[in-house]
Amino acid sequence: MEKRKLLFDCDNTMGIPDCDIDDGLCLLYLLGRKDIELLGLSSSFGNNKTAVVYENTKKMLKERGREELPLWYGADAPRQWENEASQKILETVKRYPGEVDILVTGSTTNIAGAYMLDREFFSYVKGIYFMGGITEPLIFAKKEMKELNFSIDYKATELVLKNGKNLHTLTGNACLAFLLSYEECQRRLEKSSLGQYILGKAKDWMHYNDRVYGIPGFYNWDMTSLLYYFYPELFEDSLHWIRLLESDLKEGYLIEGNEGEGNQIHLPKLKDSKDFVERMFEGLS
Repeated sequence: MEKRKLLFDCDNTMGIPDCDIDDGLCLLYLLGRKDIELLGLSSSFGNNKTAVVYENTKKMLKERGREELPLWYGADAPRQWENEASQKILETVKRYPGEVDILVTGSTTNIAGAYMLDREFFSYVKGIYFMGGITEPLIFAKKEMKELNFSIDYKATELVLKNGKNLHTLTGNACLAFLLSYEECQRRLEKSSLGQYILGKAKDWMHYNDRVYGIPGFYNWDMTSLLYYFYPELFEDSLHWIRLLESDLKEGYLIEGNEGEGNQIHLPKLKDSKDFVERMFEGLS
């Protein structure tokens, strides 16, 4: 069976104090998949600075014995189109036109940069899977959580979403379908070496979520998008015309428009949380 070709563009801060762990969980999950060809990883800003993300990802690859994987340094700031990651992403999809999917779980700057380098960029890409955007406010017990991935470089997001093809995004709202507690993580993961590795990096983040937002665990934002990529049958998919106004994207909002306005984007929602959990832990144990 031919392996699916994938690029992973992320802001991985797993193990860094007060920073999210979900990009790192995606990375670990991908490292264990035998049915994909992971063509490269690229670092983006979002959860932290690009330099921090790059070094953290480099460290994790070394810890997991996967230093052979290409890792590219992305943009340091919004609208910094010329960067190593954008160039390498472009080169890779041109090498395999129509065969490469891209998973984007941080800012969209590296993808926009590839488009700015070559306006035919999206014609080479098979599909793009994002975690980003909101359809309504994310309100928790202690405070509102602001959207990050699409809003942090809204100009890049506008370029990508208006010009891209076969676009899929798991919004922040869609990711609220399942809350993962530290107790369940511990029960599911403590018996394997990979699981113990994850638990060692996850505990501080769990406490941070409870302290700052009043969330007794964490929402596995990026993993929801990743599992949609591998198991679309667990989701209810729907295609929407999104108007993509700059004023909306500044806050990360994806607002429906009229037919022909903006672009069409898939906005899936989880429909089977039980199987979702099983598939997730199968890949992390």
